[in-house]
Amino acid sequence: MLPGVFQAPHPIAAILALVELMETSTASTVTGLATELTLARQLLVDTQSSLGVRAGCQLWERFFALSGGGQVDSSPFLLPYDKERFEAEEPELMGRQEFPAYKRSLISQGRSFCAITAPQCREKIAALAVDFLRDDCTVRFPSAVPLQHG
Repeated sequence: MLPGVFQAPHPIAAILALVELMETSTASTVTGLATELTLARQLLVDTQSSLGVRAGCQLWERFFALSGGGQVDSSPFLLPYDKERFEAEEPELMGRQEFPAYKRSLISQGRSFCAITAPQCREKIAALAVDFLRDDCTVRFPSAVPLQHG
């Protein structure tokens, strides 16, 4: 690892990659953004063998779908979805005036999750698990960032 370079856990890195894609996206509709996110997710999962990358992508897609970027049905994640039907409904669901604010909100929530919520969860899990661990035992975490006990 390079000095001074932050190395995020794989699920968080995947979410950040999708959030950064949203920031640079020129899509002007929810459907366009969903299509770009689907293609990016496929690329990430196809080029990274990490289960954490897949989990992070699925978590972000689920959040995106539940926030109005798609619909959730019996399948765990709906991207890609019925594009023709959604495009027909999209003008009623999300006006072009509202889309930039919606996109900014998703980006903000994604960054907040990665910077605040996920680390807090890791700390809480570590605090709850510490009573179950003996001194000098070895614990394996499938993550790029080691937990510190102090």
